[in-house]
Amino acid sequence: MLLLLAALLVSRAAIQLDCAGPGSVTQLQVVNLTSRTMAVRWSPPDSTPQCLRGYRVCWSAEPDGLSPRCSELPADSTAASLADMAVCANYTVEVVTLGVAGNSTAAVLSSYSGAGPIGSASALTVNESTLSVAWGYDVFTNQPCSAHFLLLVCSSAQQDSCSNHTVALQATPEVLLTGLAVCHQYQLTLVAVDHRGLWSDPYQLPGYVDGLGEPTDIALVDVSSSQVFVSWTLPRIDAVCSHEPILCHVREGGEARVCQSFATESLASFTLTELQACASYSIQVVILTPGNNFVASPVRHSTRPTNSTLLAWVEAREVSDTSLELTWLHMYEGATCVREYSMCWEPPGNCTSVPGSATSQQLTGLQPQTTYILDMTALLTDGSRSDTVTTRATTSTSSTTTATDSSAVQLLSRINIGLLLTLVLFFKTSA
Repeated sequence: MLLLLAALLVSRAAIQLDCAGPGSVTQLQVVNLTSRTMAVRWSPPDSTPQCLRGYRVCWSAEPDGLSPRCSELPADSTAASLADMAVCANYTVEVVTLGVAGNSTAAVLSSYSGAGPIGSASALTVNESTLSVAWGYDVFTNQPCSAHFLLLVCSSAQQDSCSNHTVALQATPEVLLTGLAVCHQYQLTLVAVDHRGLWSDPYQLPGYVDGLGEPTDIALVDVSSSQVFVSWTLPRIDAVCSHEPILCHVREGGEARVCQSFATESLASFTLTELQACASYSIQVVILTPGNNFVASPVRHSTRPTNSTLLAWVEAREVSDTSLELTWLHMYEGATCVREYSMCWEPPGNCTSVPGSATSQQLTGLQPQTTYILDMTALLTDGSRSDTVTTRATTSTSSTTTATDSSAVQLLSRINIGLLLTLVLFFKTSA
């Protein structure tokens, strides 16, 4: 019994001796970086496996003033992935071996985190063989850990057919990709590369080389007061890419925009129907391709009225003995096909005009107690004229003339009274 107890004591002492002070990990290094993650790896210490409890990995950025973030891993671990890191920040990573009889000193690594990702990017067709690729980047924040950009251009039809383009570090880089196949889809990948050759998070976007352009020669012809024939020309090259014509229109001051798409690629004309007569429309042709929307500038067009009778009524009202006010009503509510109204009056044969939005006009400088014949016509935006509407109005008697006549009567009355008194005195004296 005594011999067995002694053996146990010797064995425990040996175990405690072997597990005292575990060694630190070695070869601590960064093996992968993205914009927000860092992967580190190490070699385990030369210690008895039974003496290890695991590892504590802590990381902190300088000088963010925050407490280190830590994670404990099992004893068979040789790597750790650190997530949610700030981009392009100087991090300190510490790995401590946790032992049965105590912990080791920390193995320390200092490294910048990954470069920040690419901002917004675009790929636009320049011509039938060239794409312009542009993007934004926060150079100020990422300067310490970004060396250059890398643009990978891969054919969607041949995934293994890719080309690399190295671009210098700048805030708003732009690259012209030439010699591309027309009507072809490409996959573009943008990354920022740091001084260690590690990539930021990739930014991917499609690039399509269009063989088309904006529609031109847009022509509008009235078919009726509610129909307009629209035609356009589509620029073509040797290879015509797949496309979809779209025709949009909206009435000014009216309802929402209406667009119609057409499955027929060769379509180059269409008749818009159910339009409002005597109204202004904004009409636009769009060519939709797999890579771009080619949008022509909108064309303004006014539909014609149903007939030449445009004015429902015209009325003249006396304002004073030298002025009249004309008011009128349009046949079409909210109509915008009238450019201006022209009004003429006789005598003596004067004319004036007002904008098409007007609904009344005063005529001044007229003669008192005079009957005027007034003719009113609407001049349309297409240059035509409506039927003329005629009305008559008479100015009143002048108030000045009336006052003068009254004064004359009073003067004559006084003269007559004076003569009568003189005759009375004369007869009395004669008697």
